[in-house]
Amino acid sequence: MLRIKIFLVLLTALTIYSCSVNSLETDNSKPENLHKFKDLPDKWINLNSSDWRKELNIANDCDNLSNESELRLKEKISIDKNHFLLTLTCKLGSYQDAYYVYLIDSEKKQIRNVTFEIPQYQNTWDFHSKQLIWGSINKQSNDTQLEIINLSSATGMCGYHGYYAISSILASNLVKLHQAKGDHDCYNGVTVESWPIIKN
Repeated sequence: MLRIKIFLVLLTALTIYSCSVNSLETDNSKPENLHKFKDLPDKWINLNSSDWRKELNIANDCDNLSNESELRLKEKISIDKNHFLLTLTCKLGSYQDAYYVYLIDSEKKQIRNVTFEIPQYQNTWDFHSKQLIWGSINKQSNDTQLEIINLSSATGMCGYHGYYAISSILASNLVKLHQAKGDHDCYNGVTVESWPIIKN
C-alpha cells in the first residue's frame, strides 16, 4: 500500500513538471506574437523619454536616468515617410548603453516593439531574440539596412556587427539577421572592420 502511495505522489509530481515545461516551451516559441501594434497615446509627438518609458511600461526595468540628457535617452531613426524607429535608453554603460526599440507608424498613429535576432558567443556563436539591445544602432547609407554594433570591450576588438533588412522590420516585430560579423577574441588586435562573417 505504501509503495502505491509513493508511486502516485511521484506520478503527480512528474505530471505537474511536464505541464510547466510544455507551458514554457509554448511561450518561448512564439516571441513574434507577444507585441502587436497599439494606438499611440495622445500628444505622443511631445513625449520625453521618461513619459515614453512610463507609457510603454518599461520604467521599472530601467536604471535611474533622471540626470541624463534627452540626447542620450531618446533617438528617432527615419525609415520612410510614414515610419520611424524610436529608441529608448534603459541601461547605462561606460562605453555603450542598452535600449528598447519601437516602430512607429505616424500615418496610422500606432506603435509596436521590435525584437532583434542577436549573436551571442558561448564557446561558439549562436543567436537569440532580444528586446533590450546593447550597442549602437544606425541606418546604412543605402537606406535598405539597419546595423547594430555591440562591443564586448572598450578597445573595439571584440563583439558583433549585425545587419538587418529594413523591409523585415516593417513586416514583423521579430527581425532576423541578414548578415553578422563578429569576433570573440578581445586581444587579437582585429577591429570591427575586419571581423569575420559569423552568419550569412
